[in-house]
This record gives sequence, C-alpha cells and structure tokens, in this order.
Amino acid sequence: MTNAFSLSSGRIGRLASALREAMPQSIGLDPTRTIEVVGRPTPVLGNASTALNLDCSIPDEFTKQTGATATIFVKHDKEFVRISTSVKKQNGERALGTTLNHAHPAYARLLAGQSYIGYATLFGTQYLTQYDALTDATGRVIGALYVGIDVSREK
Repeated sequence: MTNAFSLSSGRIGRLASALREAMPQSIGLDPTRTIEVVGRPTPVLGNASTALNLDCSIPDEFTKQTGATATIFVKHDKEFVRISTSVKKQNGERALGTTLNHAHPAYARLLAGQSYIGYATLFGTQYLTQYDALTDATGRVIGALYVGIDVSREK
C-alpha cells in the first residue's frame, strides 16, 4: 500500500523536474559581479543574457501554473542565498535574501550535488520540500532550486 508521503514525494519530484526545465540553459556563476539582494551582495547567477538575481519571473510563473512555491538560491560563501522566489513572509514580502545554511538538513546534500526531500516550516506554513543542487558546466555547485507544496492545502 502506498502512503501519503510517497504520493506527495512523487509529485514533488515531478514539480522539481518542471522547475529545472523552466530554467535558462547554461547557468553559471559570475563571482566578479554582484547584485544586492535585500542588503546582501550576491554573485550574479545566470547566463550571458540573463541574471536571475531579483528576477522572480521564473518562480512566479511556476507557482501560477502549479500552485507550488519555488526558489532559486545562489551559493555564496558558506550559505545558499534566496535570490529569486515566490515564497512570501507572513507580512506578504518576498523572502528574498533569506538563507539556507549548514544547520539545514538539505545543506550537506546540496554541497554533494544531491537532492533533499523533507518537511520544512517557512514563515508559518508547513511544506513538503525538495531542494536540488544547481551546478555549472564543470559540475561545481553554484546554487540550488527549491520547490514546496503547502501540506495544509494537500489535506
């Protein structure tokens, strides 16, 4: 018999694949250029024509089409910084500039280039989440993608 977690984890995996497909091709990190995200200088993540920092069009379109939340993180120093997101704080502001650091259970898996599925409470809402490492052409981890399903809506 299949349990609710395995049904939801299958769905979250499909959603994570859809978000990855929505990303521009040939993503790279330009640590020589920075864009300030809520008072935090972050390296430019994108390609030759597009910087993803502060451009929330991909997560917004993803959320509009799927109902799930989405985030693009850039790897900066010892944190993953949320640079593009449809996740909102309780006051309605986007959760830009918030971080995923070494204390988060996804952190070590992302650094190893792996995915993480688990539950997280973000700004008062509980989500089933999937975090996937974003790598450049050489395989170096340069960021992460996040997809979240609001579990209160799934019941």
